[in-house]
Order: sequence, then structure tokens, then C-alpha cells
Amino acid sequence: MKEEYLHYIFRTKQLGKYFTTTNNQKIEVLDFGIHNHNAGPDFLECKVRFDGKIWAGPIEFHVKSSDWIKHKHQFDSSYKNVIAHFVFEHDLEIMSGNYTLPAIEIKSLINQNHFKKYDNYLNSKNWVSCQNEIKSCDDLIIYEQKEIAIRNRLTRKSQLVIDSIQKYNGDRKKAFVNLLFKAFGTKVNKSAFEILGEKFDWKIVSKLNHDSIKIQAYLFGLAGFLTGTNNDIFFILLKKEFSYLKTLFNLSEMNSEEWKFSAMRPFNLPTVRLAQLSQLLIDGLSVSDYISLSELRPLLMSEMTGYWKKNYMFGRIGKKENPGLTNSFVDLILINVFIPYYFAIGRLEDNDILKEKSYNWLKSLNPENNSIIDKWKSLSINANSAFDSQALIEQKNEFCKMNLCLQCKVGSNLLNN
Repeated sequence: MKEEYLHYIFRTKQLGKYFTTTNNQKIEVLDFGIHNHNAGPDFLECKVRFDGKIWAGPIEFHVKSSDWIKHKHQFDSSYKNVIAHFVFEHDLEIMSGNYTLPAIEIKSLINQNHFKKYDNYLNSKNWVSCQNEIKSCDDLIIYEQKEIAIRNRLTRKSQLVIDSIQKYNGDRKKAFVNLLFKAFGTKVNKSAFEILGEKFDWKIVSKLNHDSIKIQAYLFGLAGFLTGTNNDIFFILLKKEFSYLKTLFNLSEMNSEEWKFSAMRPFNLPTVRLAQLSQLLIDGLSVSDYISLSELRPLLMSEMTGYWKKNYMFGRIGKKENPGLTNSFVDLILINVFIPYYFAIGRLEDNDILKEKSYNWLKSLNPENNSIIDKWKSLSINANSAFDSQALIEQKNEFCKMNLCLQCKVGSNLLNN
């Protein structure tokens, strides 16, 4: 038995509202209160009628009464006002000060068929616990759960941005840059791009006046790609320029061994990604609360020019020209950089317009294609937009993997039916 199951059947009123304590006294729950997901008692602001009086305060749940002692609640002042103790199995009288806490044993009140179905979900070996029943779930219920999942995802990802802004003493541009660099790294070089993002200083770039050579020298030099020797003329040019910038701004470069090149397609190589990122900075990419998606996409799809049009590493010419960022990679940047950034600023400023922008952009972007989305499709759950695909990724990773069936509208609906 898990406490979360006891919480669920209580807050959904499946146990009713009339109970008998272990001392054979009648108790009525008048107000089921607020389910507390933070530290402290499980339900706050409850009301019960007991012993001829109306009591107001928290209600606590445990599998066994003795868990109160095991969890050391007797030493925690936040539990001193608990008005009732609901337990699956009563094995110990609990004192709160000089007061014997009313205990209600609910083992005999639980619907065994309901619990068995829940227990089967918890122990299921399926990709998602409810996959054999999910087709019978109403489309509206599935959509409502998608909305919960996407709100959960945007809140979680935007909190990382907020934490970053706070870390850099309110510097929003720095937080945005770190997010942007991380996205360019994808899975393979994410950590290396994150290190580069930490070293990167937007103020220095602003002093370089969109100069192509200087910006490329700054980025490739910081990344550690301009060390050693190379007969390539462009490498020599950038190395000379970085040497000057390094002295001028007191820069320190990364260790080039941080970067991974093996088993990668040419256009995914870190040097190519860094060249694409340089192009965005050369073209003056910035972040604005007022920019529309139709204005932003052309900025992100800047055409590659100069040396990196044909080269994918210093001194190595590719078989195909580098066209710049593809539509799918631009979508990735929008989904993982701009949308969580705008949602974060919306939260910071209590700006519903920015938060709504994030939702609307997700609904207008194409869905991602990956193994998670393919698996949902096999269960007849389709993704028609990035809103859907992001929601389904969140659903799988943050709900289904965690067996949070009781917190999921789909799981709860199937369990109760």
C-alpha cells in the first residue's frame, strides 16, 4: 500500500465522509481541504465534526499509525495542530501533546477491485501502464491531460531559465545565451556548448560590431579550436585575430578535447554548429518580447556565407554546401530556447501575453519525430503539432515513467471506470 493511493481515494471522496474512529467514535469530514504536495501534513484547511465540536486544521495520512513516530512528526511543530489521523492499518495510539489523535483505520473501506487495478498499473511492464485500455479513453480526457503535461513542462523548463537569470544577477541575455548554446550542442556536444556558453560574453560581441572575422575568431578561439598549427589560411587568420582578442579581453579558451566528432554527420559536427551560431550573431540575432514567429524564423534561417559555406572543418571541404540551419533544427531552437525563455519572462513579470505566446507558438510548430512520439502513434495517440509532441514527451517521462497514474486524468479516468 502507498500513501499516495490513500490520498487519492480520500480527496476524490471514494471513502465517503462519515467515519468511525478506532475508539468507536463518529467523525464527519465537512471539508476535505487542500492536498499539500510540499513539506508538512498531507491535507490542509480541513474541517471535521467530532466529539460534538467542529475542528479545523490539517489531516495526516499514513500506511501505519506508527509511521507518525517513524517519520518523527512528534518533533515537528507543523504537525501539532493535526485534527485527524487516517491510516490504512492502526497499530499504535498517537499522542499530540496531551491529546490522543483521533485515528481512522480505512483498510476495510477500500474498494479491492479498484486497488487491484491500480496495483496492476504500478507493476505493469508495458511501455505505459494503461496502454491496453487507453484507446477507450475519451479524446477530451486525453487532451486535458496533454494540457496538464505541457503546463508542467513549460513551468519546469522555464524555472531553469529563471534560476539562471537569478544566478547571473538578473542578466536575462546571459540566461538566453546559455539556453541557445545548449540547444546547438544537441545531445552529443551539449556539455561542451554549455561550457562555451558560460565563457561567452554578449558585451564583447556587441563591441565587435557584427564583424564576421572577429566574431568567428572569438567563438572558435573560446572553444579551443584555434590552438596548435594548421596550414589552412582561414585558420591562421582567425588564430591571429583571437590572439589579439585574448589579450584585449583577458580570455581563456576551452580544452579542444571537450568536443566530440566521432560518428557524426558533417552538418552535425561542432565546428559546423559553431559556424552556424556565429552566423546568427553576425546577423544580429537578439531576443525581443515583441517579435513574432513569422519575423523570427527568417532570422534563424540565415544563409551560410564565406568559408563555412563549403568547409565543415578547418582545411576540409565537404561534398555538399552548408545551407545553414534546417527547418527542423530551427523548430528545435524555437521549442527549446525561445519558448521556455518567453514563458520564463512571462512568469517573472506576471505577463500572460508572453505565456500565451509560448502556447500559441507550440501549437503552430510541426511536431517532433522521435521514438517516444512513434510509440504514442502505435497506441493511436497522434501528435499534430509541437504542443502535442512536447506534451506527449512530458507525459511519458514525467508521468508514465514515474507511475503517477493517480495524478493523470487518463489514468484516473481508466481506474475509476
